[in-house]
This record gives sequence, C-alpha cells and structure tokens, in this order.
Amino acid sequence: MAWTRNVLRVNLAAGTCMAEPLNMAWAHDYLGQRGLATRYFVSEVEAKVDPFSPENKLLFVTGPLTGNGFTPGGTKMTAVYLSPLTNTTLGRGATSGYWATYLKAAGYDGVILNGASLKPVYLYINDGKAELRDAANVWGLGTRATEDRLRGLVGNRDARVLCIGPAGENLNRAAML
Repeated sequence: MAWTRNVLRVNLAAGTCMAEPLNMAWAHDYLGQRGLATRYFVSEVEAKVDPFSPENKLLFVTGPLTGNGFTPGGTKMTAVYLSPLTNTTLGRGATSGYWATYLKAAGYDGVILNGASLKPVYLYINDGKAELRDAANVWGLGTRATEDRLRGLVGNRDARVLCIGPAGENLNRAAML
C-alpha cells in the first residue's frame, strides 16, 4: 500500500483544515518523527514566541515506520511544541498506539496546529477528511470521560482519541496530552 504523504494544517483561528504535501527532503534529512517534527517547528515558529500565543504551533508527526505493520516503530507519534513550562525550550511528547497508525491510514503523516479558537473545538478526521467541531459537550471533562463522550458524539466506539483534560483547558504549564 502506498501512503499519501501529507501534513494536515489546522488553523484554529480561521477554522480551516488544509492538506499539503509532506516536505520529502526534510523527511529524508531528518529521519524519524522527532527529527522531522523539530525541523518543521524551527522553520515556522519564532524563537521568542510566547508558548500560549496563537503564533506558537503544536505538531504531531508520525515516523516513517508508523502504520507499516512492523514493530517496534510501527505505532509511533511525537508531539513537538514550545514548552509552556520553561518558555524557552522545545517540549516533546512521544506515544505509541492506535492514534498514530489511524492518522497515517487517514492519509496524514502529521498535523500542525496553530492559531486560537474563540470556543472549544475538536479535530475530527474520518476517511481522510478533517473538520473542526464544537467541543462544548466535552469541555471540563477528564481525559477518560472526554474519550468516551467523543466516541459517542461521532458514533464510533473504536474511534481513536488524543485529548487534554481540565489542566490543559486551564493552561496549566505542566499539562499533558
């Protein structure tokens, strides 16, 4: 199966989701999700940006082995961002599991979020189509309850969810996905 090599750009302020081709030169030069995500980040975000400002970006990038059926490495995803805990260093979170493989199967090697929404929203991706939806029904819930509620809202008990809880909603500098 040949994967579509795309990055999904999500502008929360404008409410838009646009696919663009993955920068294959960078993908070859910065092999792996951590290196590729970092390359995108440093090329697009000013070093002195405030971590909570709309100019900051949050990137979720899969690796070259993600979704290929092999392990280890077949389920990896890395998030890269300017750390709100330090205000000056790159933050990174790594995960394994279904979310990254489902993102890749939907046709995206990564997601780049920027801007700020005026209201709570969530990104819904299904069959390669991405849209922002109202998240008022999940705001304030813990992560497990958020997962359950979102699965109910989209009508798919097997939907894969990446979410924050109340700590992230309240801009706690140590909050995690």
